[in-house]
Amino acid sequence: MAALHLSVAVFLCHIYFCMTAPKEHASGKLDFRVKTSSDGQYRLSIKNVTFLTSQRFFVISNGTTYERTNLTLNTTERGSSTDKLLGRYTFTKFTFIVPDLGNKVEAWIKDFTPKPFITFEMLYVDGMNGTRSVDCPPVPYPPTGTFLRCFNQTSAGFPSFQVQNTSTTLGYLNLGGKMVGDFDKQIGVFDSNTPKMTDGIKGGPLAVFDSDGNTVLISPSDNFMAISMWHDQSPGGTVNWGVMGGVDQIPAFSEYGRFLELLYKTKERRKHYQSQDVSLSYLGYWTDNGAYYYYHTEANADGTNKTFQNTLIDVQTYSESVNLPYGYMQIDSWWYYKGFQNSVKTWEARQDIFPNGISFLNKKTGLPLVAHNRYWGRDTTYAKQNNGNFTFVVEPILALPDDESFWPTLFRNSKSWGLSVYEQDWLDIQTLGLAALQTDLFLGERWMRSMGEAAEQLNLTIQLCMSLPRHALMSYTLPAITQARVSQDYHLEPEQWRIGMSSILASALNLAPSKDTFWTTEKQPGNPLYPDTREPYPLLEALVATLSTGPVGPGDKINDTDVLLMMMSCDGNGRLLKPSHPATAIDKQIIKAAIPSSSGPDGEVWTSYTTIVSDRRRDFGILMAANLSSPYTVKFSDTGFPDSLKSSLVFPFGSPEMRQQFDDDHPLVLSNCTQDMFCLYYFSAPETGLNGTSITIFGETVKWVPISPGRVTDIVHAEINMRLQNVQHAKELSQILHVFMPEFNRGECCTNFHLINGTCTACPPGTYGDNCSTACPNQHYGENCGLKCNCRPDEECHTLHGCRSITTTPISQTTTKSYLDKEKTSLSTTEMSDPSLRSSVPANIENITKGNTRSTPKVSILSTTGTGPTLGGGDSSTTRVIIITGSVLSLFLIIIIVNQIHEKLKKRRTEKVYSNRNQGSSNMIEEKANVEINESSMLGYTSRYDKVKSQSLVVQRGKGDTCTL
Repeated sequence: MAALHLSVAVFLCHIYFCMTAPKEHASGKLDFRVKTSSDGQYRLSIKNVTFLTSQRFFVISNGTTYERTNLTLNTTERGSSTDKLLGRYTFTKFTFIVPDLGNKVEAWIKDFTPKPFITFEMLYVDGMNGTRSVDCPPVPYPPTGTFLRCFNQTSAGFPSFQVQNTSTTLGYLNLGGKMVGDFDKQIGVFDSNTPKMTDGIKGGPLAVFDSDGNTVLISPSDNFMAISMWHDQSPGGTVNWGVMGGVDQIPAFSEYGRFLELLYKTKERRKHYQSQDVSLSYLGYWTDNGAYYYYHTEANADGTNKTFQNTLIDVQTYSESVNLPYGYMQIDSWWYYKGFQNSVKTWEARQDIFPNGISFLNKKTGLPLVAHNRYWGRDTTYAKQNNGNFTFVVEPILALPDDESFWPTLFRNSKSWGLSVYEQDWLDIQTLGLAALQTDLFLGERWMRSMGEAAEQLNLTIQLCMSLPRHALMSYTLPAITQARVSQDYHLEPEQWRIGMSSILASALNLAPSKDTFWTTEKQPGNPLYPDTREPYPLLEALVATLSTGPVGPGDKINDTDVLLMMMSCDGNGRLLKPSHPATAIDKQIIKAAIPSSSGPDGEVWTSYTTIVSDRRRDFGILMAANLSSPYTVKFSDTGFPDSLKSSLVFPFGSPEMRQQFDDDHPLVLSNCTQDMFCLYYFSAPETGLNGTSITIFGETVKWVPISPGRVTDIVHAEINMRLQNVQHAKELSQILHVFMPEFNRGECCTNFHLINGTCTACPPGTYGDNCSTACPNQHYGENCGLKCNCRPDEECHTLHGCRSITTTPISQTTTKSYLDKEKTSLSTTEMSDPSLRSSVPANIENITKGNTRSTPKVSILSTTGTGPTLGGGDSSTTRVIIITGSVLSLFLIIIIVNQIHEKLKKRRTEKVYSNRNQGSSNMIEEKANVEINESSMLGYTSRYDKVKSQSLVVQRGKGDTCTL
C-alpha cells in the first residue's frame, strides 16, 4: 500500500544564502552535524554548537494524541542510499506503531552532507483516521478565533524542536501572515523566553541563527498547502511540523517525488514567463489601494464624475503628451461585480465602469491589462449551486472553484479583452475563511495548480497578493506565477517600502518581489479617500520599486507625475532597467534586529546585483541604506555579493568621480542615511585589458540601475577590444564613439568631452566638439547634438530641448529640497505644444524634475589615471559614466552614446508596442549597439555632420586622437 509522504527540509547556511541558493554558497563549509540515537532522539549542531534538540514525536489517531511514551518504537535503521535528483545521503529511519490500531508511521532523517541540507520525512504507511485534535469543535461559521487556533495545531510532530536556551545566543526569524510572510513576521532571541510565534495556516519558514550568521532554516519541501508549523506553548515550548490540524483523515496515498521532480525544472520555465510578464518588463500605471484613482475618477467640467473608462483613457492621453511610456494598465477591484460580503460574484466588467466594454479600453489605449481579483463568494454566478456551469465548494460565506475546466474558460474569455497578468488578491482571506481549505488535504493544491497550469497553457502570468507563505511555497512548482506582493498596501502603512526581509523568501522561490504602487510627487489633492495624505519620500519609493525587480507602477493624479523621476527606472520605451537579483536585507541587519547585542546596522541596509554572462561572468553591485540611526561600516563579507566583487570600486549615485577602493581592508562607511537622504552606492570590479589597461565599467549613472540586463546583454573582451552589446528598441538610435588617447595624463580630453575637476566628462546636451566649445548646428539638439529637429512652422529648434513653441514661456529654475544636499533643481514651465519635446536625464538626484518632458537614456565616459579621489569631494552635476579606465600607458576607448528617437504619432507607437508585446519580448524590434574599448589602429577623419545618413562617421581631432560615430 502506498504511503502519504510529508517532507520538511532543513538547510544549513548563512541567512541570505539559505533563502537563495544554499548549494552554491555553503556546501560543506559550516561543519553541520545531525546526531541521532536509537530511542528516536536527534539534535542539530553547527561547529560543535547545538542549535536544535528534539522534543516531541507525536501523531493523532482516532482523536487520541500518541507520543513517545505511548507509541511503540518498532525499529531503528541506519544506512545510505541515493536520491536520483539530490544525490547520496545517509539515513536514520524510526518505525513507530500506533498501539491497538497497528497503523505504521515511518520517520526518516536523511543527511545529504556535504550538501548543506537534510530532510525530515514522515510516511503514513497505512494512512490514518481521526487525525483532527479532539479539542476542535464542529466547524462554526463564520470562522472564529477558536476555529483558527484549533486548526493551527498539527496532526503530528516531526520534526519537533525545543525552544530553549543554548550555549550561545541564538536569534530567529519567523515569517508569517500575508504578503509572503511579511505582515506577521517575528524576529527576536530564540530561547525559553521566546513569545508565541506565527504558526498554523498563517505560518511560514523558520530561520534560527547565531551572531555570525550561521543559520538553520526549516521549511516544508512538499505538500506545501497541507503542512504547517505549530508552536505549542509560550514562552519557550516546542515547534512542530506536520499536517494542518483541521484534516481528519490522511489516506494511504502517495505523491512523493512530484516536488523533487519539479524542483530543478521550474526555474528556467519561470524565467521564461517572467520575461513575458509585461508588468515585470515595462513601466505601468496602477489603480490599486493608495493610487489616486482607486475607487475615484476624474471630475467633468460640470462637477459630475467621469467613468473609469474615460479616466483611464485620459491617463493614457496625458502620459503620451509628456512622453511617459506606460506599457500596461492595472485595473483594481472596482471594475467587476461583487456580491455577499463584497466577495466576487461575477468577474466581468460592470457596465457603469466600462460603458463600451473593457475591450474598448484595451483597444483605445493599446495597452494590455493587469486585472485584479479577490475571494470568491457564496453567491458567485459561476457555481452550479447558483445555476452556473462549474463545480465550486460553497460555504456560508465563501466559495472556491474545484473544476478543471473553470480556470481555462475564465482565462480564455478574459484574454479576449486584453488580460495579460492575472492578480489574485486576498489569498489570506480566501484560505483562512474557507473551512474546506483547512480540512481537505488536497483541495488547496488542486486550486493553486489548476489556476497556475491554466495560465501557463494560455500564456498568461499571475501575481499573488496577500499570499500566506504556503501559497508562495506552492507557487514554486507553477512557473506562470511570476511575482508576489511583499509590501503592505500603499498609504496604509507609512513604511511599507521596507521589504528587504520579506523579499528574501520571494527571491528564494524565484518570485519577483512586488512593492505596491506609489505617488511620484508629494501632494496630490482631490481624492476623498486620501484628503490629507502626502508622499514625503517619492524618490525612495521609486528606487525600492526598481530594485525589487517587481512592477514599477505609479498611481498618480493626471498632471502630477514626476516624469524624469520615473524615467530613472526605465529606458525610452518604458522597458524597466532593474538588477538581476532583488534587493534584500543583509544578514547583519537581520541578526542585529534579532540579537540587539550583536554588531549590525540599526536600520535598513540592502544589497542587489546585476550579472552579465558573455565571454565570462561579470557582476555589478548595488547597496542601499536608509533609516540608519547611527553610522555603520560595511565590509565585503557583509554584502552577500558574488566573489567577483571582492575587490572593486564603489561610488555614490551619480558621482563616479568620487569612487574609492572597496574590499574588507577598505570598507564603506554609511552615515546620515535616512528615508529622505538615503544612501545609494554602486560596485564594479576593474579588469585588465591588453597592454595593462585597467577597465572598470560603471554604466548609465543617471539610472537607478546603471548596468541592467534590460540594457546590456553581453560584455565581450575580444582580442583587440572590449564590447558592451546594448539592446535597443527600434525607436532608439545607437551611436558608437571610438576614442584613442595615447597620452592620457596630458590634461586634454577627446572630442565631445571636457575636463571637470581633472576628469574627462561628456559634453552637456546642446554642445559638442573639442572642449565642448561648439553649440549644436542648426536643426540639431541634445546629447552630442545627435538628435534632429522636425519642427512645425510655429516652433523653433532649441539646442537643448528640441522643438518648442516660439511663444513658450522660458524655463525658470527654483531651488527646493533635494536628496544629496536638500537642494533639488525644479524645472517649471508651461505645457509644451509638441508632445515630441525631449530633454536629457540629469546626472544626479539633485536635478530630478517634474514636467512635460521625456528623458532619453544617456551614456558617457570618465577616464582617469591612477586612483581617483575618495568619497566626499568632486563635482556631481554632470551626466556620466559608462566606463572608467586608468593606465599610464596608451589606451583606446570606445563607448556608446544612446539617443532616444521618439515617434510622434500615437497610433504607430501603441500598435507596434502592443502588437510586439503580445508576441513576446523576443519578437520586439531591436537594434544592437556596442560599447568598445578598442586597442586597434587609428581611424580616418571626417566632419561629424558630413554624412548625416551614414551609420558610421569618422571624426579625427588631431594627431593621435580618433573618434568614430
